[in-house]
Amino acid sequence: MSDMDDIKDDGAARPLEADPAHDARLACLADLKREPNDPTALTQLAEFELAAGNMERVIALLTRVRDLQPTDVSRYHDLGMMLAQVGRLDEAGVELARGLLLGPDNLLLRLHMGMVDMANGRQLRAFGHYLLALDQARNKPQPPLTRTLLDQAAQAVTSEQRLRISACLSGIRKSHGSAALRRIDECAAGFIGARRNRYAHPKWRPDVMYIPDLPPKPFYEREDFEWIGVLEAATPIIRKEMIGLLESSGPAFEPYIQLDPDDPAADSWGGLNRSMQWSTSHLFRHGKPYPANLDKCPRTRELLDDLPLMRIPGHGPEVVFSQLKPGAHIPPHYGSVNGRLIVHLPLIVPPDCGALRAAGESRKWVEGRCVIFDDSFEHDAWNSSKLTRVVMLLDIWNPNLTSVERDGFSALLVAMDEFGDAARAEASQITTSAVDST
Repeated sequence: MSDMDDIKDDGAARPLEADPAHDARLACLADLKREPNDPTALTQLAEFELAAGNMERVIALLTRVRDLQPTDVSRYHDLGMMLAQVGRLDEAGVELARGLLLGPDNLLLRLHMGMVDMANGRQLRAFGHYLLALDQARNKPQPPLTRTLLDQAAQAVTSEQRLRISACLSGIRKSHGSAALRRIDECAAGFIGARRNRYAHPKWRPDVMYIPDLPPKPFYEREDFEWIGVLEAATPIIRKEMIGLLESSGPAFEPYIQLDPDDPAADSWGGLNRSMQWSTSHLFRHGKPYPANLDKCPRTRELLDDLPLMRIPGHGPEVVFSQLKPGAHIPPHYGSVNGRLIVHLPLIVPPDCGALRAAGESRKWVEGRCVIFDDSFEHDAWNSSKLTRVVMLLDIWNPNLTSVERDGFSALLVAMDEFGDAARAEASQITTSAVDST
């Protein structure tokens, strides 16, 4: 018996006056008699069965259509949503996961995957799908339905972030009181979108987190930091080890910007993407040491151990040798947070090299004299000489933060990172794990 054998047309029940829906159904059945595997006719018939409330018949028809068009992402989406509608959530998740295998950039599919996971009690994975969808849709126009679902996803993520922020700051708040964390609380509210950031300078735009009420200072002076003299005095040692690293076997330096060519952000870096015009060699990156490089710079490593670097798991310290080739220009951009400052220790500076500019103010490099700036201001740099410029770059705390605020800011960054990373990881595994389980 075919799927069509139990679908009969009761002509006697048809009213005398014209019934377009009835005529359309008859035409659909006629099409299927001529071509039983016509996906368009089967989908149309599923719509008639849906109107009649025959949900299991709808699922059977959509399953058949999916099997006939196994590379069409929309077929998995339609079947998955119908299964979810009748409460068959596990099966719905499998169909949506199969669709994501074929179309990982299908925004509507990912949002509905999150909704099914949430209904099925898989909250962390649902948040991951929501975060991936919000990442994908950022700054892009969307149709009304998708926009509504994105807003709902953002609200769900924000509610979860509130809970996690409250938990990560609770111990510090208990010890020091809420007043000591006011700026960090406002920073957190801005991060989750519950508070509109009001920047104290037109060129101050941290990409990730903004702590309000810090002085709007693009540059800080060397004399403000008592330990700077120790770092500057070690310039010859650091330069020698950097040159040894540069001349060692293996690719010690690599392009600093390494984006996929189709990444929308790649265009903003011009010719620097995947280019040795701006190259770096990391000693620490996002708080993670690079042993192969550190082993070749032992005295530099000893010095770094004694410096008041910004140390936050997953974020700092950030210590890197940065090469800028002749004629290269790093275009204007913003750093991620204003809770830190960046220190440049110039190691090799050719004559008439160029400058570092932050918020419209330029500072030239001088070998052995540090330049300290807040990279969350718009900044750029260029080398107009005919030789390579090299600096050591490292990050330190903004001195205008109290120790309590530093602890709170660290806890906030770590908590939001752990949540986002764990959720996205769960969502990224769903396609293979769900399909393999069937």
